[in-house]
Parts: sequence; structure tokens; C-alpha cells
Amino acid sequence: MFEVSTEEFLRALDEATEENGSSKLDKLITRFASFCFKEDVSSLEQFSDEVFKRILDLMHQVAFQRLENSHYLLMMFEYDWGKLSEAQRSKLLIAIEQTYDKFEDWMSCFVFSELLGEYYCNDASLQVLCNLKATRSEVARSLVPHGLEHIIRGSQEGKLRQQAMSILVSMKVDPSSEVRREVEDALSKFP
Repeated sequence: MFEVSTEEFLRALDEATEENGSSKLDKLITRFASFCFKEDVSSLEQFSDEVFKRILDLMHQVAFQRLENSHYLLMMFEYDWGKLSEAQRSKLLIAIEQTYDKFEDWMSCFVFSELLGEYYCNDASLQVLCNLKATRSEVARSLVPHGLEHIIRGSQEGKLRQQAMSILVSMKVDPSSEVRREVEDALSKFP
């Protein structure tokens, strides 16, 4: 169970985001998250819809997108992935695609790329990564290979792995040297 109630969490979340209190976010998440990661516990305890909606709302707010260390809150989805319902996961996937390149905190893009590649690891998340490789943001684009690498390494579906590899290889001609460096780093991990 949580050390704080949903209401307390939401109050503290509002306070932390209004004050640009990234250290408060980290401490709050540590107290609220169950840290089940991928272990499916959704039949026992689901992720609070109220908290889920608040986080998705924040993801679309410019002030939150500019927040230093916004990734602390977004990591909640990794920590409690096993508590998310299928409906919540579907909504989150859409929100990730809509907001991925809007965050100033590069770690937020990193968390999103991990969620897409490691936690979703499916056709829909591959399509999102494929779409995101065209973003104008060099930093955001440079983290797409990380998500693709997770799909290549983690998927049990050969076709999905091949498609992810093909997208990764196609990024070798990206105009950004940083993106190309990340692509080469990811490719070097596969024979």
C-alpha cells in the first residue's frame, strides 16, 4: 500500500510542480510508487485513475514540460507499469507520442523511449518510435535509438525485431551527428 493517500499525493504533486520542486517530485514518487515494475498486479490493485489523469494532464502543460527533472514523475509509469490497465496504457501511448519532443528535460525523453521499447515493446510502440524519428528536436530524436534497441533486444517477435532494426539502420543518415552516434552505439550491440 501507499504511504500517502491519493488525495495527499495529488496535493503534494500540485505543490511540487507549482514550485518547480524537482527534489520534492523525486521524494513524492518514492513514497507513492509501489515499484512493481512489469509484474502484473493490476488484478489486485490498479493505478489510480485520478492520479493517471493528473499526470497525463501535466504532460500536456508547457510549465511541466519545462520543469527541470520532470522525468521523476514520468518514471512513475515504469515503477508501477504492472498496475496500469490496458486502457491506461493505450492513453499513455498516445500522450507519449503527443508530448515526447516537448520536454526540456532530456531524461523525460529517455524515460519515454524506455517505456516505448522495453515496456510496450509492440507494433504500436514501434510505430510511435518510427514517427518520433522525424521530430525536429535533436535531443529527442537522439533517444529514439534507445527505444528501438530495447525492441530489438526484448521482443519475442522476429518480424518486430527486424522492423525495429530496419528503422534503426535508416537513422544512420540522420543530419545530426549526435543522432548518428546514438544509432552507431545501438547497432554496435548487435552482431
